[in-house]
Amino acid sequence: MIIFFDGNREHLAVMRYLIRSFLPGSLAVGFANVWAMIAWMRAHPRVAAVISLGYAMWPGEQDIDRLRGGYPGSALDIVDYLSGCQPFAHVILHTENQRAMAEMAVMLNLSGWDCSAVTPGNGTSWIERAWLPEVERRLHEQEQVPSSAPFH
Repeated sequence: MIIFFDGNREHLAVMRYLIRSFLPGSLAVGFANVWAMIAWMRAHPRVAAVISLGYAMWPGEQDIDRLRGGYPGSALDIVDYLSGCQPFAHVILHTENQRAMAEMAVMLNLSGWDCSAVTPGNGTSWIERAWLPEVERRLHEQEQVPSSAPFH
């Protein structure tokens, strides 16, 4: 199973499409909301083979949400949650925010999690070019790859 977070809904749509198209036997759950993903992981512990996290704190977004009375969260909040769990999946970090990526990688590594990184580019082509092969590779390591996966 693949669980993924990205605050960019276009990224989420492309990720869902590519998983359905190229890894049709894989179960996948995508989230645009940090707190919903954490709640889902609490309700469904240790089911993922791959967790993928985009940082998703866009400039100005934090201030707007604070004015509404709620902190939107970021992938750092998910990493903080994971840091308190026994490692059970590979974590792929996908963000252009190199500082956040480094911080998340350190937190995960110190907690015993195996993680890798994919750096997004402009648009969504990076998702098929870099992210999907990394997901497939990590599923293969966990022996959760459908036999029809194209990246073997």
